Amino acid sequence: MDAIATELAAGFGDGGRSLRSLVRLLVALACGALIGYQRERAGKAAGLRTHILVAMGSALVVTASAEAGMDPDALSRVVQGLVTGIGFLGAGAILKQAHEHSIFGLTTAAGIWMTAAIGVAAGLGRFATAVTAAALAWLVLAALYRLEVAANGPDEDWARRMAAIRSRRARMERKKRKETRMNTQPTPKKIDPGTDVSTPKPTPAHEEDLIDESMEESFPASDPPAVTPRKAPVESPPAKESRP
Repeated sequence: MDAIATELAAGFGDGGRSLRSLVRLLVALACGALIGYQRERAGKAAGLRTHILVAMGSALVVTASAEAGMDPDALSRVVQGLVTGIGFLGAGAILKQAHEHSIFGLTTAAGIWMTAAIGVAAGLGRFATAVTAAALAWLVLAALYRLEVAANGPDEDWARRMAAIRSRRARMERKKRKETRMNTQPTPKKIDPGTDVSTPKPTPAHEEDLIDESMEESFPASDPPAVTPRKAPVESPPAKESRP
C-alpha cells in the first residue's frame, strides 16, 4: 500500500502543478468550444464536441510533454507529429462529389487544424495567444462567410448548408416531441405472466350468476308431461224384463 500511495503522490505531483495543468486544459476547452459552436450552427459534421476534443487533446499532449521534462528539441518534434496527425484528421472532412467539380469541407478541415494549433498554444501556457487566435478564427468563420455570400450570392453550397441546418432542426424537434409524448404517457401496470389480460376476472356476485346460467344450460327446465285423464266406464242401462 505504501508503494501505491507513493506512486499516486508522485503522479499527481504538487497542487500548484496540477492546478496549472487544469487551467491550461480549461482554456483549450473554451477556445475549442468557441470555434466548434460556430461550426455546429452552420450544420457541419465536425461541430462542438469535435473541436473541443481536438483542442483539449493538443493541449494535453503538449502539457504532458512539458511536465515530463523534455528538452525544447524533443518538444518541437512532439508538436510536429501532432500537427501531422491533425492534418490526417482534417483530411477526413474533405469531400469531393464524383459528378461535381467543387470540393466541400476545406474550411472545416482548416478549422480543425486551427483548433489544434490553439490547443498547442494553450498547452504551452500562452493563454493570450490562444484566446486571440480563437476570437480571430471565429470572426473569419462567422463574419467573412456572410461577406462572401453578399458578394457572390447564395451558391449551391450555401443552399445545401441551409437545407442541412433545417433538416437538423427538424430532427431535433421531432426527437423533443417524441420524448415529451413518452414522458406524458401513463406507466403501465405490471402484470403477472400467468394472468390472462384478455378476460377480466369476475367478481363473487358475477361468479354466482355464471354458475346459475351454466346449471340452467345443463339441465333445462321442461314442462311436465301432459296426463290424459282416465275416463270412467259408462254403465249400460239395465235391460227391461219382458212379460209373457
